[in-house]
Amino acid sequence: MKKNWYLFGILSLAVIVLFSFASCERFKIDNLTANRYFKQANGMYENEQYEEAAENYKEGLTLNPNASQYYIYLGTACSMAYQPSILPPEMNSRYQNVEQTNQQLMQEIEEAEVFVSNFEGREEFKSLIDQRAELASRIEEARDELQMVTVSFEDINRQIDYNRYTDYKTQLESAQRRLQDNEAFFAQLEQKEEEATEEEGERTLADIQAEWELKRDIENRRKQLSKDRDLIEEARFFVERFEQDPGFIEKKNNLAALQADLTDLESQLNAIPEYKMYQQKKEEIEYKTKEIEYNKNYKNEVVNNEEIRNTAIEYLHKALEMAEEDAKREKIYTALSDLYSKMIVLDDENEEYFKKAEEYRMKLLEKDPDNLDNYYVMAEFYKSHRKIDKVIETYQARIKLDPKNPEVYSRFSQFLGEARRWDPCIEMAKRRIYALLNPDEIIPLTLKMDENNAMREEAEKAQQYIDNIRKQRVLSSADKRRLIDEQLEKMKAEGQLTLEQIEKQNAGLQEQIDRLFAQALESMDQITDEELRKELLLSFYTLGVRHWNYSYYTDDLNLPRDKRKDVIEDGIKYLDFALQLDPEYAEAVIYTSLLWREKTKVDPTKYETYREKADELRDVYTRLKEKQAKKAAAEIQTEQTE
Repeated sequence: MKKNWYLFGILSLAVIVLFSFASCERFKIDNLTANRYFKQANGMYENEQYEEAAENYKEGLTLNPNASQYYIYLGTACSMAYQPSILPPEMNSRYQNVEQTNQQLMQEIEEAEVFVSNFEGREEFKSLIDQRAELASRIEEARDELQMVTVSFEDINRQIDYNRYTDYKTQLESAQRRLQDNEAFFAQLEQKEEEATEEEGERTLADIQAEWELKRDIENRRKQLSKDRDLIEEARFFVERFEQDPGFIEKKNNLAALQADLTDLESQLNAIPEYKMYQQKKEEIEYKTKEIEYNKNYKNEVVNNEEIRNTAIEYLHKALEMAEEDAKREKIYTALSDLYSKMIVLDDENEEYFKKAEEYRMKLLEKDPDNLDNYYVMAEFYKSHRKIDKVIETYQARIKLDPKNPEVYSRFSQFLGEARRWDPCIEMAKRRIYALLNPDEIIPLTLKMDENNAMREEAEKAQQYIDNIRKQRVLSSADKRRLIDEQLEKMKAEGQLTLEQIEKQNAGLQEQIDRLFAQALESMDQITDEELRKELLLSFYTLGVRHWNYSYYTDDLNLPRDKRKDVIEDGIKYLDFALQLDPEYAEAVIYTSLLWREKTKVDPTKYETYREKADELRDVYTRLKEKQAKKAAAEIQTEQTE
């Protein structure tokens, strides 16, 4: 009995060992297979095959559900594959009507097929169709033979093939059209000059501009006339000689005869009763068959897209539950925010999706408040959702945390320029230079001005309240004085400045800033740090460009002539500073030229003077670019030689 129990124990232990070994081996195989799926999915993701990548991530996680890092990959792949432009089923009227639409189309196709089948059974039709197919084949062969023609020009030792002949023919026709147009232009111009009166009225800016452009147009047309005459002479020589070649004539006539036969055959087909109806029915069958297939695919696409979105949300939340490291959580927050941002497209008025997207994006700041770059991420997020005030608040918060950093002013200025808020855009571009030249003294003054300006709205309300009290007729002078004093005392207790105090303080602060900035500019030549000089060069150039943007994109109603003049002069001044740092900085030269063109809006009577100056600078720009191109080519040649 004991022996039997002993044997039973050994057998049981052996079974357990074998089962454990088999399970372990199965686990290893599953993990290896899962890794293969993950590797394939990564490659698909890199190639932007997001749906295929998601399927492979799913397969891998089915085999190895503990591979926590791949949950975020699966969720992100689904998020990238999700198409917000495809409305979900509950919001999609087209999806809801697919079955009914397809049934109607299938019924119409069946009716058309009956007509087509009956028509194709006619003997006269069959005979003509066979003849047309044979003719089409012969025409194709004749066209190929024509295109193989090559003509020798022995007198100039040259051969021209059919393709070169067609190029010449196209050039000839184009040049003849241009020549005819230009000759007509000069004929009309001559007639107008004869009819012009000696008296000239007061010329407007439009008149001066028109005259200037006419001069340039005349010059360009004269050049084109000369070129076209030479081109016509050359092209006509080759075209006429080519078309006189016996081989070309024979093959061209053969093709023309076959095409004429085909035209005759088509006429016979069109003469068959109901032939046009037959063609329409054939096209209808083809079109409606494609439409049915498209509707089926669309229905599947809607369902699939909804599943992809839900899968993205599900697996990103799973990844969030499993994530232990902050870096992983940050990736998941970004992915969830991006997904909810895409969902806003479904309903632009739906604040729920925006709040969700904002919530996850804000978690980046909450998790890593010391990473100031996250403020740029938030600013871009608000910008993508057209929340302009939120973008401005985000940049202002970023400035307070690191006010001496030139980059924040550069980014803020770029955004304000895109929003066409030119005055603050230019101010931020200036502050970038302040932060480069004298951050310790100038930047604190700008921050103080910002603090004062933040009080402006409350100060304006208080001033309006005071003005209303002064206008009250029912109040005595003593009561008015008492109420005004109470308001002023309240503002003083709260640390609130009056409008007058704000303006006075800001004027004093601006005076100090201008003085310190002028001093910094005077000592700019002493700067030896090459990186700093490069930064200043780019900053002055950008500031000059911002001034051009302001003038160019703003109409006279929103930019009075006196202010436009100041904007243009300041822009030229800042571009001059850029050229002091690098006299061969071509981009600064061309924008200086553009600003001189803008001067014509300020004083139209000096249009020609300003345009000549602008053109002179444009020529300088061209010479500089040519010089730079030659230098670059020489450097490349030197490198290749070495």
